[in-house]
Amino acid sequence: MGEDGDSVVLARVCAPHGVRGWLRLALHTRNALDFPKLPRWRVSRDRRVWSPAELEGFRPQSGGKALVKLAGVDDRDAAAKLRGFYLATPRRDLPETEADEFYWHDLIGMRALGRDGGALGEVCGLIRTGAHDILRVAREDGGDEILIPFVDECAPEVDMRARVIRTEWEADW
Repeated sequence: MGEDGDSVVLARVCAPHGVRGWLRLALHTRNALDFPKLPRWRVSRDRRVWSPAELEGFRPQSGGKALVKLAGVDDRDAAAKLRGFYLATPRRDLPETEADEFYWHDLIGMRALGRDGGALGEVCGLIRTGAHDILRVAREDGGDEILIPFVDECAPEVDMRARVIRTEWEADW
């Protein structure tokens, strides 16, 4: 399929499961039940060059895991060759978010501002916890990352157009 900047990674293949080609996935989404509804799938080893894939089966599991069956992957040996691959879908196929919902990939690269309006740094990732998500912010000054709970009290405003997250946080916390 070639290079494609619109692929959104939803999972990574951890290991084969069983002898009939099923794959165990680590999910990068909380909405795993939407997987079977998505019309187009892609796989990639390096997240740059994507190949089309067809989803034949899907079984959600607990703990951010799932099992998936892809067309043409019919035995354990074929499944083992996909270990470490990424599973993605085109961005246009994702469901629309609600006003207060965000896809993590949209938050990466946004500037985080502190309570005084000064720049804290750039969102470089998120961490899923049982209670709430955590923004990982790479400091402007190159110091240790800042971890900010991604809840209304700590990050009350996300401005997608300006690519800014306004927080109630201070750089020295």
